[in-house]
Amino acid sequence: MDINKLLEPLKNCPCGRDHTVGIKDVQIGHGMLEKAAEILDKNGFPKKILVTADSASIKAADGILEVLEKGGFQVKTHIYGIKKEAWMHDVEELEEISADCDGIFSVGTGSVNDISRLTAARHNKPFAIFATAPSMDGFASNIAPIIKDSFKESRVAREPMVIIADTRILAESPTELKAAGFGDVIGKLIASVDWQVSNLVTGEYYCEKIAALVNDAVAELIRLAPMIPEKDETAAGAVMEALVLSGVSMALAGCSRPASGAEHMIAHLWEIQKIEKGELSDYHGKKVGVATVHINKVYRELAKIEEVFPEKENLDWDEIQKAYGPKLAPSMMKMNENSVIDDIDPEHLKACWPKIREIIKNTLPDDEELMKLMNTVHAATTIEEIGMSEEQYDIAMKYHAFMRNRVTLSRLRPMLKI
Repeated sequence: MDINKLLEPLKNCPCGRDHTVGIKDVQIGHGMLEKAAEILDKNGFPKKILVTADSASIKAADGILEVLEKGGFQVKTHIYGIKKEAWMHDVEELEEISADCDGIFSVGTGSVNDISRLTAARHNKPFAIFATAPSMDGFASNIAPIIKDSFKESRVAREPMVIIADTRILAESPTELKAAGFGDVIGKLIASVDWQVSNLVTGEYYCEKIAALVNDAVAELIRLAPMIPEKDETAAGAVMEALVLSGVSMALAGCSRPASGAEHMIAHLWEIQKIEKGELSDYHGKKVGVATVHINKVYRELAKIEEVFPEKENLDWDEIQKAYGPKLAPSMMKMNENSVIDDIDPEHLKACWPKIREIIKNTLPDDEELMKLMNTVHAATTIEEIGMSEEQYDIAMKYHAFMRNRVTLSRLRPMLKI
């Protein structure tokens, strides 16, 4: 992926913002493991590094440590067990471990990347990734979802200087991980609706060119859907590129809007519900895919309503706090101070409704079409497949919008009295 070529059409963007990224190089191809040290060195990555991974990713990237050491890198390692959650105490621990290192090289995906990228940001250290599975879209992101006090918040972190992926390793990754990556990207359809709706209703910043980048990534993944379960290097590489492109969009926009909407809020709430019970959560992208299937149905149903009669929001915060529970409610309430909904005029929302319906219809697939895509890639579509109960499902679907102080279509529903 040529980052400079990607940025060229974004110069003098009509949105008025200067779109830049800190990523110097993205190398996706066959045999990239053996070239990892060479690629890092070419891009000026420091030689004294901490390599982070979990037990599965370091096994998938067998030989990476030897390649780095042979390439002149002084390697210190921190290997987790299977790591599906990123906690603030993990970041604090890694800060101490990496204190004598000049850069952090994360081998793997998801939580290991997020812990490493936030640690790198907090201490101004260069950060790079060697991806082992096309399982999520956060590789190129400058956002890290981190759990603190059992509540998951997205924190500004550091995008990688370099991203490396060996298609041989990507193709051999479990179908479940590749399907999780598909679920993470297909969720951008919901995110697109929410971003457009907020722009329409509140005037929130929106960039059509960045939105188009994400739409292209989604379209490419849909095109490749039949090949995703196969151990095909070409398909695995293309999926990885689509995932990276989706993540780059967040860095270009300076926020998670292009890639995260109601579907991610639902997934994050499911994750912290699991944490509160001391249970391990499933893969993030897997939960995002399930959430996308269900919120897609809700949004498509909303689009059938021809006329609405909005009123000023009048929430029962005691009811909402009860749903979140005593551990999670304080963080949720803090998140919703100075609500973004307060300044929305009901009459303006009413006037926007025809356009909102149009946005939904033009952006989201039919439920049957979405289910067919999910089944094609062997992705989860039910709460049973991600280990969630009916009660957890009901709470998440009703109250997920309070996970962020952000306008989404679902956050507008109390005003709409629907």
